Amino acid sequence: MLALGGAGGVRIPTSVFDVLTKYVADGFSIEEAIAAPRLHCTGTLEVEIEPGCPKADAEYLRKIGYKVQTGISARVSAVTFDSASGEFRAAMR
Repeated sequence: MLALGGAGGVRIPTSVFDVLTKYVADGFSIEEAIAAPRLHCTGTLEVEIEPGCPKADAEYLRKIGYKVQTGISARVSAVTFDSASGEFRAAMR
């Protein structure tokens, strides 16, 4: 089970989506998914990436026409529960 939420206005959907994708699709632990760099966009050609985002990712986005700037993301909090092991885990950033 996973409970996930964010605080940060318009940045919440992209931040929560980034964390959820890394956790569910990429197999990151919840701590790794929360700690990973994120990006934010609103459907325009302007993209904000967090410090720590791979330079190759920023270069690729620029190459395909995006205006890339460094920015911040929403604060995301998550709690997981593994019913098989009984283990709870939590992370926030």
